[in-house]
Amino acid sequence: MKKLLAVLMAALIMTSLFSACVIESGRKEPAAPTDTPKLTATEKPEIRDDATAYTFTVGCAALPASWDPLSALLEDGAFISGLLSSPLVRRMPEDTAAGTYAWAYEMAESISDVTAEHIEDLTKYPVDIGARELASASAGYVFEIRLREDAVWENGESITADDYLYSMRKLLDPSLSNGGARRFISGPCAAAGAAACYDSGRTVWRENARYGGYSRDELKLSGGVYKTPEGWPVYIAVDVGLSSLGGATLGEKAAALGADEAAWANLAALADENGRVMLTDVSMALFDKLFLTEPEPTEEPEPTEEPEPTEEPEPTEEPEPAIDISDCLVYCETAPVYGFNGVGFYKTDERTLIYVCGSPVDIDTFMAFCTESWLVYSPYYEAGMNDEHTHTDYASSRENTMSCGPYRIEEIAPGRSMTLVRNPNWFGWSIAEDGSLYAYSAGLVNGEHIPMYETTRIELRVMDMSSAAAAFRRGELTAWRPAPEEAEQYVRSELMYASDEENAIHLAFNTDPAVLTALDRKGGNINTSVLVSESFRQAISLAISRAELAENGAYSPLIGLVPPACLCGLFEETQYYRQSESAMRALCSVYGVSYGQDEAYPGLASAYASLTGYDMETASGLFAEAYTELAESGVYTGGEIIIRVACGASQFDGEIIELINSQLAEASAGTGFGGITLVGIATDDPEAALETGRSAAALLHVSSKGTDLAGMLRLLTEPESCGFSREELSLIVKGRAITMTFREWALSLTGRGRFAGDTAETRMEAASLLEEAYLKKAERIPLLSAPSFMMLSPKAQHMTRAYDTLSGWGGIGLLTYNFDDVGWEEYVEEQGGRMKY
Repeated sequence: MKKLLAVLMAALIMTSLFSACVIESGRKEPAAPTDTPKLTATEKPEIRDDATAYTFTVGCAALPASWDPLSALLEDGAFISGLLSSPLVRRMPEDTAAGTYAWAYEMAESISDVTAEHIEDLTKYPVDIGARELASASAGYVFEIRLREDAVWENGESITADDYLYSMRKLLDPSLSNGGARRFISGPCAAAGAAACYDSGRTVWRENARYGGYSRDELKLSGGVYKTPEGWPVYIAVDVGLSSLGGATLGEKAAALGADEAAWANLAALADENGRVMLTDVSMALFDKLFLTEPEPTEEPEPTEEPEPTEEPEPTEEPEPAIDISDCLVYCETAPVYGFNGVGFYKTDERTLIYVCGSPVDIDTFMAFCTESWLVYSPYYEAGMNDEHTHTDYASSRENTMSCGPYRIEEIAPGRSMTLVRNPNWFGWSIAEDGSLYAYSAGLVNGEHIPMYETTRIELRVMDMSSAAAAFRRGELTAWRPAPEEAEQYVRSELMYASDEENAIHLAFNTDPAVLTALDRKGGNINTSVLVSESFRQAISLAISRAELAENGAYSPLIGLVPPACLCGLFEETQYYRQSESAMRALCSVYGVSYGQDEAYPGLASAYASLTGYDMETASGLFAEAYTELAESGVYTGGEIIIRVACGASQFDGEIIELINSQLAEASAGTGFGGITLVGIATDDPEAALETGRSAAALLHVSSKGTDLAGMLRLLTEPESCGFSREELSLIVKGRAITMTFREWALSLTGRGRFAGDTAETRMEAASLLEEAYLKKAERIPLLSAPSFMMLSPKAQHMTRAYDTLSGWGGIGLLTYNFDDVGWEEYVEEQGGRMKY
């Protein structure tokens, strides 16, 4: 279960990471930072930061065990790490009313694309580029990072390129297995050679479907064991989650598909402690028996006195198993030794770094990649290393943490609290004549230089969820994040900050005929095989009144799969995909709303504004159409339909299913079906229940915090979450008919994809056509937008109420205060210790 800090601070975690002391008005090419005026050494008084105190206090379920930026951090650790460090660059609001933003340099003085000047790096390092592309390459691979000269550690030591190189070495050190390396070894900005360095000399388990892709005919039998052509032993993964099976284990799939119980028991008995069975002739034969059913024996006909000669029957092909064995194989290999010198990351001088991407990206994508810091202080990192060089205790206490950001750790009371105060050696501070620290934005935000990092003290207090809510109402906490159900009573409060763009609720179906047939054999599921019909699923979608689902006021109706937060690039003329003409046309097409002369709606905007996703008349017609189709094919032979839906344990999930049932009853009445009922089954992981075949449907709470349009579509068409990802789809883009699979269409928008380097309009056109085709499949039905709520006490306020997914409301860096600590205590006393929100 996620710790409470992740619940209370999810919005502030992101926003605190995207505020800065330096901002420029440029967009694509940020100007060099300009510091606020500083006093000379002779003018500087003694630093004192207690003249006016502004304390930000928040509750958490437990203190983080570590805030090491190189390890895999939970949100609570990431929140602390973000306060103790500065990234190379941030994204800052420029004009909150217009919704424009600019890059803000922090540890970097400049970041620029220097591919044309470093063509030799494209062959020196393992860059994914062909000879034809190499001949014309001029951008997208090599980036120069110039570091600012006045950046120092908390103890005053200068920060140089060597600090970044050391940190990257430790990040990719194979013996340390630092989880923070993930974005450097995979993803759009992975460094060339980083993955090979991270795996160097290690024993690595590979999924056959993702890496080798060997068929059983390509495997070689040696010493009774099957091996890859390279000689690596091969195993059947029986109790290991596999991406080729949608994250499910073979055991879960076997149970869902009704595998032969004896064959499964015998195969599972051979598994080692890690859930793997060595591939031999015996284990292969057991696998082949799993999904093959013997035909029912039939009585032999009585022989006739003179049998007539008959032609030899055509030989029948052996039935194929429901799951191919190649999708369930793993093999163990020792990765070749690969040194850090082969990684595309090096320095040209003490203030200049060169970063070589393994595949091409645009400058804005790389700048966004640089908004997370990976800097550690080498003396403390080495001092905390164990004898085996497999772990360090760096950044787990006040004594072994070195800040390079705006705050430092003052005190930790184990199990009770953690306190951070301003780091006086952070490059962003200036010192006033009275000795207090201050910072202003160097560039203009909403037309003026604004104060930054007014917060002088940050306190994390350990408490449970109910105690945190009570403490907030007493004025003891500055921030509190209620659940949507709790937030309902505060939705009209001026102290509530809400964004309905980050999370969604979807109703998703499993449409695999084999899975549905197996589910129908189990108790509680009846006639779920009707879900194979596209018309049936479309009818469900149009029968649901999202407006009724959202009547409690804490949710908003949702009719598109790509959420409003998704951007088609960070600085496009049309910033938000959902507001583009292409996206609006797609949804009008999905829901059958026409516009133009002699139509109900004169133009696209009015037609789009009318969309609700609800059309009971059309839903009834589709149910009737589906009945004819399913009855004629023999899939549906009559009787009631009961579909078990994996869902959360909340009361709201139950209310959603109950309301949908009433709407389905109305839409399906008189269409031939004998009643349609969804039955909610509470589970910890509804998506896993759906993808492993344990459930025919699921009510999914989907995080949509990703702001990248291409990334969102890529996620929607992953094989484990999209049953038709390999189906071919023909679309017309820029007047040309193009045929690719759903998955290939999603990939075409990113990396080296077909449309990745095209104009924003073309990318949005392709994306909208893909979203339209996906929605018409109706395997995943959008229902509601689940808001992200944050309440601040009257003590403080965010700089803007216009929420942006990258900058949030400005974060702690741009938090302003209505009361200092003394004034707030007096105000709380005046209120009788009970705040009115």
